[in-house]
Amino acid sequence: MDSIFSGAGTFHIANFLALFLLPLASFFQPVLPIALSLSLLVTGFVCVQVGMEQIRTPAEQGVAGVTAVVLAIHGAAYGLITGIVLYILIEKVFKDKNEKKSAKEFKTPQQKAL
Repeated sequence: MDSIFSGAGTFHIANFLALFLLPLASFFQPVLPIALSLSLLVTGFVCVQVGMEQIRTPAEQGVAGVTAVVLAIHGAAYGLITGIVLYILIEKVFKDKNEKKSAKEFKTPQQKAL
């Protein structure tokens, strides 16, 4: 801003443009809640799609789903705690038990021939 008058000129130009945009904004004001709802729905759908593309197993889908529900209902702290506990229980404890069980059931081709 070179002088105090150049700032005032810019203000008057912006004020003149806003004068013509105000009726347009007032015209669309009743539709704004619907537009906001639609944009939030589309954003939520895209977030779910991206999240589900990163999940590989049904167990991970279960952990993500339960964590999302707790996050939506009870808040961030409870959602994070639930996600960590479920991940440790399902992914680590039960997965290790299933791997040990499947290792006992697995037979090599030589053992099958006997």
